[in-house]
Amino acid sequence: MRDDTADVRFALIDDANSHGLFTEIGPKVPMTPGEPMPATPAPSRLDAARRLTDLVLDPHVDTARLDAVVDRAATSLHARSAQLSLLGDCQVTGAVGGASEAPRGSATAYEDTICAWTLRTDEPLFISDARLDARVSSIPAVRSGDVVAYAGVPLRAEVGIVAVLCVFDPEPREWQDADVRLLSGFADEVQAELARLTATSGAA
Repeated sequence: MRDDTADVRFALIDDANSHGLFTEIGPKVPMTPGEPMPATPAPSRLDAARRLTDLVLDPHVDTARLDAVVDRAATSLHARSAQLSLLGDCQVTGAVGGASEAPRGSATAYEDTICAWTLRTDEPLFISDARLDARVSSIPAVRSGDVVAYAGVPLRAEVGIVAVLCVFDPEPREWQDADVRLLSGFADEVQAELARLTATSGAA
């Protein structure tokens, strides 16, 4: 299932702040009058995800609103747990909701996560019973029974997917179209809050 509302973009470009998600400022290059400007290397998806991770994990950044949105996602979808997964060099927990006890900043290798599948599929991922899905059935959290039903919506920067907002349950669940719309709406809220945090950090 794909929900176009999930394919939202960060609207903010922060030229001055090191947490900016979409721009890189390189060293100054001496220019000769009339010489064409050198091309600026485009930031990669990985660069954007790293900067997003640094922003969310910065102890000076107030993430209370972000945490509240993720928690409401779990409550509204009647899911046991919710998580904002940041997809940089590995998966890093950016925020949790519901009964999840994963600490902010905890890291997991991609081969041991479900959220990383959004990088392969490039779309929302909804799984009724992960134990029966060959793509993810061997993942430790699935084998332990902590994650059985899973729903995740990707968050995108201009250069690609940088995070996933997901909810999950220890019991099988048939996801409905209403669940897709609801989780996509919370993903929109998370993106808006991340843009606000970027702007606030840049103004500090």
